[in-house]
Amino acid sequence: MCKDSFIKDVLKVEPPRNRWLPLAVLLAGFSLLSPEAHGQVRPGTSTIEPRIFDLQIVRVSPAENVLEHQPIQIEYRLNIRWSEIGSATNPAPLRGAVCPESNEGTCIVIPDLKPGDYRGRVEARAPAASAQAKVRVQLVAPPPCGGAGPCTVSTLLHLHVTPLQESDWQVIPIAASYSVSIDRFTIQKMRSRFQDDVKISLRAALEEETADSLCSRAGAHFCVKLAPQGSYTTGEGRHNDVIVNVNNVEVGPFNLIPEVSSNLAFEYDIFNLGEPYGQKAAEEFFNNMSELAAGALNAIMNRNPESSGESSGTSGQKRNPSSGTSGQFDKLDTWAHSVHGLAKCDGPVAGDAILFLNKSDLVAPSPTLDSATRGTGKFTSDPKSFEGADSGPGCGENSLYVVVWSVTRLSWQP
Repeated sequence: MCKDSFIKDVLKVEPPRNRWLPLAVLLAGFSLLSPEAHGQVRPGTSTIEPRIFDLQIVRVSPAENVLEHQPIQIEYRLNIRWSEIGSATNPAPLRGAVCPESNEGTCIVIPDLKPGDYRGRVEARAPAASAQAKVRVQLVAPPPCGGAGPCTVSTLLHLHVTPLQESDWQVIPIAASYSVSIDRFTIQKMRSRFQDDVKISLRAALEEETADSLCSRAGAHFCVKLAPQGSYTTGEGRHNDVIVNVNNVEVGPFNLIPEVSSNLAFEYDIFNLGEPYGQKAAEEFFNNMSELAAGALNAIMNRNPESSGESSGTSGQKRNPSSGTSGQFDKLDTWAHSVHGLAKCDGPVAGDAILFLNKSDLVAPSPTLDSATRGTGKFTSDPKSFEGADSGPGCGENSLYVVVWSVTRLSWQP
């Protein structure tokens, strides 16, 4: 018996019926050891893609002075090459699209993802305000629309698409836009005997700028001075509360990047001013009020609540996040005695200064600009009562006014 016959008969070894089987086993082992050598594994599946993708963001525009949720343009570069399996086979054409990762904007359709360089630009929406907001694009298949596109990104939410590749994050600073307004006041007791003629001033300041510099800035609307709100009476004897919705007392917009831009401070004062004044007396009063307002804003900004993470009023009271951010002035009669040249029953009936920290900290003991407005786009203060100073002879009793103000996030979207 020959040697080959012995091996075949005794060991019962059969030659392989398929001469390509050892090669297939070898390739399969190579595939398990090095999938990237021949293709990419699609996210969320075990499918081996015969294409290798390299998706990069080239530029985001605008790159500066960006407001949250505004349209932005993202330029991308997509490089596609065959993997080893793709080179050895004839892959079927594959349609895809480059889309922003957010749910708003447009996708650019690529009819056939064959090897080559692809450059384009997609429209997206800037994310929420942050010092380091992140944007990126992704390659998906199939495209969220038929034809050549472009497609609306929101259709991705309703279709089954497979992400093929994501770019790295691109980090850009994005601001939120805010305004401050006095919303309403309630007169529970008048300062005058018969009626109060109400005028309101509202001034804002950033930490690196004074209120006067903001007030004098051309084309800006950062100060309101003595805006008339009408004449009101609570009646004689038994008083009836009078609730007044305020008109045209709003300052802003302030476009602020969290953690980067300055903190925002504002001061308001409400006066009963029913007597006529000459030009000289009126100028002296305006100058006097500007100095007092600047002093209040300077005091609140120098209080430096950053160590405690608080937003606070001039009283320095610690603030429960659910109870409003302002505290009263130490004493309203301090203002009453500091304002000179007013006649008869005229004088201050309410006033406050508030500092909002421009932070993103959601666990701060008091709300910041970002945390206070992130949920609904608006923060409304709790009503605050102001008991006035003694009026002159023949006037009413000590005034009692209640004031509500708000900060609105103009750039907010649900």
